[in-house]
Parts: sequence; C-alpha cells; structure tokens
Amino acid sequence: MACEIKDEAAKSALAGQGFAAELRELGRAIPHKGLFSVLLLAWLALFHFLGNGTFGYINTPSLFGWLQNIYNYSPDDESLGILIPILILGLLWWKRNDLASAPKHIWWPALILFGFAAALHVVGYVVQQQRVSLVALFLGLYGLMGVLWGWSWLKVTFFPLFLLAFLVPLPMDLEGMTLPLRLVSTKIAVTISHVLGIGDVAQHGARISHPVRQFGYDVEAACSGLRSLTVMTAMSCVFAFITFRSNWKRLVVIASAVPLAIASNSLRLLSIIIGGNWKYDQLRAAGMPLEEVRQGAQNFGSYIHEHTIIKLVPYAIGFLCLMLLAKWLRDDVVDAPAKGTS
Repeated sequence: MACEIKDEAAKSALAGQGFAAELRELGRAIPHKGLFSVLLLAWLALFHFLGNGTFGYINTPSLFGWLQNIYNYSPDDESLGILIPILILGLLWWKRNDLASAPKHIWWPALILFGFAAALHVVGYVVQQQRVSLVALFLGLYGLMGVLWGWSWLKVTFFPLFLLAFLVPLPMDLEGMTLPLRLVSTKIAVTISHVLGIGDVAQHGARISHPVRQFGYDVEAACSGLRSLTVMTAMSCVFAFITFRSNWKRLVVIASAVPLAIASNSLRLLSIIIGGNWKYDQLRAAGMPLEEVRQGAQNFGSYIHEHTIIKLVPYAIGFLCLMLLAKWLRDDVVDAPAKGTS
C-alpha cells in the first residue's frame, strides 16, 4: 500500500510539472534513442533519394515529393492526410504511460518485418507503384521500432500507427470505386424526396433531374461520399480504440462508418434537391422568365453544394451519430471497470 501511495504521489508531482517534464520522463524511459534516430534518418533517406519510381511523370526521386504533389493536386480529396500525423502524435501522447512502462529490449524477430518492408519497396520501385512503397515505408518504421524496443512496444503502438494507412492516397481513377456509392446515395436522396412530397425529381444513373422543371445535377466522382467514408472510417477507428476494450464493440463502431458515410452523403444530396426545388418555387412566384428560373434553381443547388459550412452539416450529423453510438455501447456493464480499480 505504501508503494502505491508513493507511485501515485510521484505521478501527481510529475503531472504538476507540466508537459515538458512528462516528455522528459518519457524520453528517459525509451532506450537506444540515438541509434533509432540514425536508423530512421537512413530509412527516410532511402525513400527520399530512391523513393519515386515513376520516371518522367513527376520530376522528383523522392517519395515524399510525390506525396506532396498528390496533396497539391487534389487538396480536398487528400486533405485528411495532412491531419493524420498530428492525430497519431496525439494518440501516442495519450498512451505515454503505457509506452513508458512497456518492457523494452532488442527483439530480433522484428527484422523479418523490416526485411519484408525493404523487399516490398524494391517491388514498388521497380513496378513504379508509389503506394506500395509508401506502405513499405510505414511497415519498415514499425519493424525498426520492434527491433529496438520489442514486442510490447509494437502492441502499444499498433493502433496509432495503423492510422498511417490513411496517408496512402487513393488511386486517381476512382470510377469503379465511386460509381456504386454515387448510385446508392442518389437513390436514397431521390426516394426521401418523394416521401417528402417532391415528386418532380428523378434518378437517371448518377444524375438527379427534374424532368418537368427541366434542371438537374450530375453526381460526379467527387460527390460520391468516398471522402466522407475515409474521414468517417478514420474517426470511427479512433473512437473504437480509445473508448472500448471489447473487440466486438470496436468492430461495430468501425463498421458503422460505412452506413453513416452513405447516410451523410445522401443527406447532402437531399439538401441540394430541397434547396433547388425551393428556389425554383420562389423565382417562379416572382414572375421571372422560365429559363432564368431554371438557371437560378440550379445555381442555388450548386451554391448549397459548394458552401463551406452548409456542405459540412450532414457530415457533422454523421459524426454526432457516431458519438451517440459510442456512448450507447460504452454504457454496457460488461466493460465497466471493476470496483476499486482506476
């Protein structure tokens, strides 16, 4: 009991000293920091100088330069990647006590993972597939930590570093991937429109049209909801692993990302339909020429689609539903901490 009291007092004193003191304490608990730094720089240098095998398309040998070009080319679709490292650092800091207390030692079996990562990069470089090399970069980093700090460290850091998967850009040609999402979201939005009494709306593949009023919208690849599915999946992973100990609850929360993303995208399309229909009635009642009415209604729907705040509302509702699901599952007594524990 006396030891427990001393440990708690030490933790309280350390917490009172602030972030810098806790960071120093974590640093003292991690061995081989200098060796890790040298090996990490060498590993990163490999991907900087011999990382991009797509000769002639992007004028850089660096995998990081290729990745930056992807983010610059499609900042909206890939903007999540910029936030992932910050999120990972936050989660590692959240697990700092586990990282400090985990047994650390040289663990040679992790060399198998590191060797596989190196071979994978060679394959990616030769066949000119940078995404394969990017996966190799992350696996090699994970394996390197396993070699120097052991299996316990890998277990603690698995989930935060798993989020590195969201740094891998999606392929440029997403037609085959986005078309089913577009069709499902469009179908749901049109069906709800009919339930709400907006009968003059129809689905033609991935197009929403008003046959009588003669205006409509193309649901393009960027509107498929793939971006929201990626974000929702990342957020559901975070909720699942920081909230629950039970694997089945984690799986339920992560699986919920798919229907919630589709529902959020359908709600966004529905808001465009309702907004365009409302604007048509307003302009028609004002006595404007029919062609201007149609154009005005279509422009208003496009305004809703592009507005920085309005277009985020459906996804905010999706995130709220995700948090409510997490709260509902957390109330299960199975995962309640035992009495006398913290």
